[in-house]
Amino acid sequence: MKTFLSLVAAAVVSIGVSHAAGSEPQKINVIMTEYHFEMPATAKAGKTSFVIKNAGRKEHAFKIKGEGIEQRFSPDPKPGQTGTMEVDLKPGTYEITCPLPFHTMRGMKTTLTVK
Repeated sequence: MKTFLSLVAAAVVSIGVSHAAGSEPQKINVIMTEYHFEMPATAKAGKTSFVIKNAGRKEHAFKIKGEGIEQRFSPDPKPGQTGTMEVDLKPGTYEITCPLPFHTMRGMKTTLTVK
């Protein structure tokens, strides 16, 4: 009986550990082209990995601002480059922009709503 209880306790502990290890951040793919972001308009709150690809012919940048967060991916990805940026999103509205000169005013901006 004591061995059985030890096995049950070990199983419960291992289930808890595997569940915690499985809590990976959500992934949001972002494709940047000339003066446009292609990405989802909504996301869930929590740890988020933005996978940012510059599919354009010019250098672009990625900046997220809102709900106490203001973070810019660095270095700015050159054409063909991809990088990852981690952000812990809270519920609310975020402004996504390309802060390079004239890019935002040419329309390289979008909004991300987090629930």
